[in-house]
Amino acid sequence: MYGGHTGLSVIDNLRDKILLKVSPEEIFEYYLGECVDTKKKFCSPLRHDKHPTCTFTYRNNKLLFRDWAESVPYDCFEVVKQLYQCDYRTALNIIANDFGVTSSVITKPDVNNLNRTRKPKGNRETEGSRIRIKRNNEFQPSDIQYLNSFGISIRTAKFFRVYSCYKIWINNKVIYQYSDNNPALLYHFGGYNYKIYFYKSSSSRFLCNTNRIQGYAQLPSHGEYCIITKSLKDVMVLYEAGIPAIAPQSENVLLDKGTVEELKSRFTNVYTLFDFDRAGITGANKYRKAFNIQPFFLTNGRFSTHDYQAKDVAEFTSMFGIESLKQLIYES
Repeated sequence: MYGGHTGLSVIDNLRDKILLKVSPEEIFEYYLGECVDTKKKFCSPLRHDKHPTCTFTYRNNKLLFRDWAESVPYDCFEVVKQLYQCDYRTALNIIANDFGVTSSVITKPDVNNLNRTRKPKGNRETEGSRIRIKRNNEFQPSDIQYLNSFGISIRTAKFFRVYSCYKIWINNKVIYQYSDNNPALLYHFGGYNYKIYFYKSSSSRFLCNTNRIQGYAQLPSHGEYCIITKSLKDVMVLYEAGIPAIAPQSENVLLDKGTVEELKSRFTNVYTLFDFDRAGITGANKYRKAFNIQPFFLTNGRFSTHDYQAKDVAEFTSMFGIESLKQLIYES
């Protein structure tokens, strides 16, 4: 068996299932953020490292990662163990969950909060073999300024798996590289599911390869309220205000019946909060008619409504602050 580990048959079976769906090369690239190239040296993604002393090598037809500051090389499963400081079984479950090999959900350790000096470099590759994405090691000043302008902390951004995007390839051709004039945020929904937000662009603002529900993985197990809104940015702003929320990839996307029933079983009250425009009102009416979910809007004065002076909670927070948003929510 690959990796040479012994143990319970369930572990062997899970490892085999993983390797039937993804290759060791894909696992290495996903978690280390380095394209497999046996002729290239690179800095260790597993620790603070200023000098490129790590390599990939094939030994007996098995791909290994070697940090020459360490005594032994690692296979792809051992790398995940080292990254998350967990046991072998947990590492397999993390990989299986991230690549959609199993339907089970595992709460994996937060690499940003581990009591160790190692730190993931964090480059990622999208599901299509023709598309690759690399992220910046840290948020850039323009990213921080943008997020903070809506009351979104870096801690919250990381919780929702939002990162600074550095470079995008399609068919091995670079189509985007970070610049202060054209920054981008990378939304990661697990596995190879991504959405890239070019937040300063006046034309093409999104690149997306997924229909995953934004914020769904971060919902608490149960609660009093859950909001269905229109964007991950609004989801994060509502999270800062203490309200769990999710967002389909578009206001035009209606959640399926099973998902809505599951939300209603976990939360006492479920509402929509879309923009007070044609698309938002149409979307809210779909949820009201299909699932009897009542809508909320930040109205703009039309039809004798109150004018909140903002089209959504992100804009409201940008104008009036997060405390004003909290007050507005809890008085509604």
